[in-house]
Amino acid sequence: MLLCAAVAAAVVLTRLPFLTAPLSPDEGGFLLVASQWDPGRSLYGDYWVDRPPLIIALFGLADRMGGAAGLRGLGLVSAFVAVLAAAAAGALTVIGPARSRVALTCAATAAVFLATPLFGTAEVNGELLAAPLVLLGVASVLAGLRTPAGPARAGWMLAAGAAGTAAVLVKQNEWDVFVVLAALLAVTPWAAPPTRVRVQDVLAVTGGTLLVGSATLLGAATRGTSPSALWDAVVVFRFEAAQVVERSASPATPHRLLL
Repeated sequence: MLLCAAVAAAVVLTRLPFLTAPLSPDEGGFLLVASQWDPGRSLYGDYWVDRPPLIIALFGLADRMGGAAGLRGLGLVSAFVAVLAAAAAGALTVIGPARSRVALTCAATAAVFLATPLFGTAEVNGELLAAPLVLLGVASVLAGLRTPAGPARAGWMLAAGAAGTAAVLVKQNEWDVFVVLAALLAVTPWAAPPTRVRVQDVLAVTGGTLLVGSATLLGAATRGTSPSALWDAVVVFRFEAAQVVERSASPATPHRLLL
């Protein structure tokens, strides 16, 4: 794991030159919204944005840590943890001497995507902040499925549900943990493990989901953001916006997608 940690540290080094770079419009906008998030006239204080509450909370943390510098520091931590979580997930997919090699390969793969300028590494956004949560959730799923039935397995599954839900509450399309879990359960014969264990796994994941989801919604409500308003912004509005884009998009939209 020392080599994996070195890879994670290398990713941090590649992002250091951007610590003092000017804020992007999204970064500045989210910091502004987060800095004044208290009961107000709109969804988040006096502002409205079609994003879930946990990303606003993280930007609020960055604001209290110094604004732009705090946000970039939060991005460094996210990238570092994501690489190590990718290594852990890789190591959990194999048994034997190949574990170290697979872990390093997964860490290097994550590092490439977190360091290349082609993916906007100068910016701290929802994808970056959700990445460590997704990868920690996947690693928890793999650890849980490899653990015999009992409290330890339930704990891993609870952690998977919590991490996966937190990722969705940072960016609403980050459902990867639950997709991985469903796929692994689908390809594993129902006889191993027994149905009882599978039901316990699902219940534990559901418990983690409810725990994080309820805590986040409760915290948002104390700041004047109601669950119904969040549903309209994060779900209803996004579907309506997609329909509008589909009806009115110019040829530039598929051209950008192709590029």
